[in-house]
Amino acid sequence: GKKITKAMFGRFKNTRKTWQKRRRYSHHDRIKYKQGPFYKTSIIWPIKRFLGRHLQHTYGKVILLSALTIPVYIATTTASRRFFRSTYMASSIALDYNKNVKKLKGRERDIALSKFHIRSARKLLYLFKQQGGIYVKAGQQMTTLHYILPIEYIETMKVLLDQAQYFEYSIVRKSFHKEFGKYPEEIFDYFDQVPLGAASLAQVHYARKDGIEYAVKVQYDGLEEVALSDIKTIGYISRCISYLFPEFKLGWLIREFNEHIPEELDFINEANNAERFSELFKDDPRIAAPIINYDLSTKRILTMEYIRGCKIADMSGLKNMGFNSKLVAKILNDAFNKQIFLYGFVHSDPHSGNIMVRRRPGNKNKPQIVFIDNGLFQTYSRDFREIWSNLVLSILKGEKDNIRFYCNLIGIDSYKLFTEMINARSWKSSMSIKKYEKLNYIEKASLQQNAQDNMTEISKLLQNVPPPVILLLKTNDILRSLNITLKANRYALAADTIKYCQKIIDPEKTFKDKLFFGFISIYAYTINLMTNLVAWFKSLFSTNEDFFLEPVFD
Repeated sequence: GKKITKAMFGRFKNTRKTWQKRRRYSHHDRIKYKQGPFYKTSIIWPIKRFLGRHLQHTYGKVILLSALTIPVYIATTTASRRFFRSTYMASSIALDYNKNVKKLKGRERDIALSKFHIRSARKLLYLFKQQGGIYVKAGQQMTTLHYILPIEYIETMKVLLDQAQYFEYSIVRKSFHKEFGKYPEEIFDYFDQVPLGAASLAQVHYARKDGIEYAVKVQYDGLEEVALSDIKTIGYISRCISYLFPEFKLGWLIREFNEHIPEELDFINEANNAERFSELFKDDPRIAAPIINYDLSTKRILTMEYIRGCKIADMSGLKNMGFNSKLVAKILNDAFNKQIFLYGFVHSDPHSGNIMVRRRPGNKNKPQIVFIDNGLFQTYSRDFREIWSNLVLSILKGEKDNIRFYCNLIGIDSYKLFTEMINARSWKSSMSIKKYEKLNYIEKASLQQNAQDNMTEISKLLQNVPPPVILLLKTNDILRSLNITLKANRYALAADTIKYCQKIIDPEKTFKDKLFFGFISIYAYTINLMTNLVAWFKSLFSTNEDFFLEPVFD
């Protein structure tokens, strides 16, 4: 071993000056005679000398070539490439932190840390777009973690909600032939090669057959095969993040991925969810799910009714259809109140790209919201729904002792922190009527600072909370964001929530609860009346006829 080391590096060191001189004088000559620049072959020279002296026999060359071939083969497989790409990016972020942030203190560290988060968020966004599939799903999930992740990551990852990467039409044809034995143009009368949109796990194409319009959802080719390794890789990255930042414990996120990604990859499961959802809401024309064509659906391809409308957060689209955003917000919250408190079958990924608004069939002047992506649902027992209803009602009424009691029943010790996470308000505001009011700038800044100060406690809470509660928190956060976008009447929504809580707890209701519900309802009507009066006064001095608002209550 010593002789080989000396032969390889010792002789290389001794001839270092000669080699540099040779490189300097022969570089242009090599280019002149079209032999290529010298520096491209310079690293091969000492290896050739080493091989010439010590590996002259055939068996030695075979061993060396085999040793070089194995890692090259591994690196060329899809899963390995994705793993190496991810670990490279994680290493880059770690080195950036050690170099530019780790040794700093005080105000200087805060400024450097904010810049580091911006750089890291952009690197992760690039990685997620490049990898696609589950990585995009992880990026979308990050947009809901405002109580644990820095704002730089949340704002950067919002791009992934609407701008997932497309794949070529040739891959779509290959997937169809693999599933049906036919190409899409052989199955449908018309199949648009340009996708309508792309989600984290699939993309959607417009098609027609026998005069019926369809939206055809095609899963990314090979996604199921690399899903398991991707989840493991994301777990590895999360452990690296937890090592660098001990306050970020993301094990619960990986646990959720392991449990729910297989369900979302099975489009037959999504079709069954949509059918069950439609059955539950068959008596409510305001809420629907697409009709599924089972004859043209498989585990990797889903053919469903094409929905003409706009995304629920598209305010200009709602205005063009003549719908009041407050009324749309009320329908949306009624849909989730029924799912959570009455049916126990809850859509657990309700971001704006998964919910559309269209004109109601049979009544074009009224809106209907349609849940178009039904891959992830969570089922809750009646016992859990009763506990959750009591907890929500206690939070809305500001009953501290009851909040502590019901939080303990579902395994939560930090009841104050949990209440702040549900309300996105401080504990003091959560115990007063202020929780129904719009969040002001001062309290918002205070909440962000409080989240940073209690990052370790928040991570610990999320680690120990049961998975069904994690999904309810996620759903609650997305709904809150949509309600802000739709400019919802907070008092009206609170009154509706109390009404549904009472239906699962005690249909008869006590006098005290009736009084509280009546107070909130009257307050909601008053706020709505004042809003309409303001709109009426504005219309007196404006030529725009769209100032009048529809009533929030049916």
